[in-house]
Amino acid sequence: MKKLILSILTTPGTLPIMTGIIGFFSGYLLNRHFDRQKALRDKARQLDSVLYSDMRPEILEVIKSLEKGTYIKVKGEGIDEISITDKKIREMLLGSKVFIEKSGKLELIYTQDKVFTKPANEIISLVEQFTKELNDFLTSLKAIDTAIIPSSFESDIFRTFKVERESAKMKEFSMNLIYCAILDSQNAFTGGRTWVDEMVQNKFPVLQLFVFQYDSLKRKSEELAEKRNELIEILSKIEKQISKLHNRFLNERLV
Repeated sequence: MKKLILSILTTPGTLPIMTGIIGFFSGYLLNRHFDRQKALRDKARQLDSVLYSDMRPEILEVIKSLEKGTYIKVKGEGIDEISITDKKIREMLLGSKVFIEKSGKLELIYTQDKVFTKPANEIISLVEQFTKELNDFLTSLKAIDTAIIPSSFESDIFRTFKVERESAKMKEFSMNLIYCAILDSQNAFTGGRTWVDEMVQNKFPVLQLFVFQYDSLKRKSEELAEKRNELIEILSKIEKQISKLHNRFLNERLV
């Protein structure tokens, strides 16, 4: 073999041909490399736009709504509106065209960029965890009804805060006060009798102390707080993964 190669290289006129062939394949491979890098950069820009520019602000907004208690509104004797959902987050992932949903579960179908693969799978895992915990949280919320009101609650309200009895609406107002207290939210209730607004907006710490003297209400508040904090923690982890991926894209793909 060595003799054959040596013979080819020493044959007059062969060397320029070999040099041309080597140059052609080197250029071909180099162009393929540049094309691949360009494709990875283009995809990175697209994914960074979806995850960092669109999805991250949505996640931060959901965290804010959970922390401030603006995700829920109560009216009458029950929940009027719950704005927190995983739908928009999942729709953004599916809209990127690199995630799909099979049997209700997210999967990653774009695996060409190793910079992206591991964080993307971690994001999938966290979003699925968020969906599960959110469903559990919403089930606990919707299970609350007037049966949770202690039998002495109304009379205790009258006596402690010296408010005028409004029997026709008292059960409804009692439920409003309990919801706000156990949800740790002054924003859950936005309308009603003046004395109810006054207690929720200006005497909230006192209201919570009053409500939490009842063990059943205190336990319910602690249960919901634990679930709410778990949701915030999961969302914070998703945001952290997105930010880390954004920085890696900037350093390794978009430079």
